[in-house]
Amino acid sequence: MKKILGAALGLLLSSAAAQATTLYSTNFDGALGAEWSGVTTQAAVGDYASYGFSGQFLQNSSAGNPASATTLTLSGLGSTATLSFDLATIDSWDGVANGAYYSDDWFNIAVNGVTVFSLSAAQASGAPSIPSGASSLVSPYNFFGAGWADGAFHVSVNLSGLTPTSTISFFSSGSGWQGGGDESWALDNLSVDGTAPVPLPATAPLLLMGVAGLAALRRRAKATV
Repeated sequence: MKKILGAALGLLLSSAAAQATTLYSTNFDGALGAEWSGVTTQAAVGDYASYGFSGQFLQNSSAGNPASATTLTLSGLGSTATLSFDLATIDSWDGVANGAYYSDDWFNIAVNGVTVFSLSAAQASGAPSIPSGASSLVSPYNFFGAGWADGAFHVSVNLSGLTPTSTISFFSSGSGWQGGGDESWALDNLSVDGTAPVPLPATAPLLLMGVAGLAALRRRAKATV
């Protein structure tokens, strides 16, 4: 009987095990879903197509410190996930440690309100700050039109401490961040990969009831011997 119970429990646990999968992905070429909020401007990628971007990307040129965010809300998450995307840093990013009024310029990611990633590109002045998880796709030069150098990165960030429904916010900050036509950023080819718990099969309660019934019959049989 112990072997039967163990086998039944093992079957249930294995059926509910977390499975690695792509939880969400988008290339921003179609209409945005309700999971996106805040600044949600779609624009043609232009010459960014030479560096892995395609069709449209999601661009944010808002000003302020911090600037208005672009937010993704996802449900059905486990506690960890990997967020990956291509990042366009557009026009006169001034990096950090510049000493001028137009620096610092930062791109940030916050999960449930807590900042977990920050990057600063130096395309007009200053020094870059490129964290692990980000790799440059092109040396900055002017290819997106406004007279300033542009840059591009591939970003992959491991997220932890997620709740079943979590917000992932992308936003700019820094005492020198100007936004508008002076500097902006955009996302493309975004995916969230991780594990999501698989619900117990509908037959699980019946299986447990059957095992419990067998155990009760066994006890009764022993009692009458």
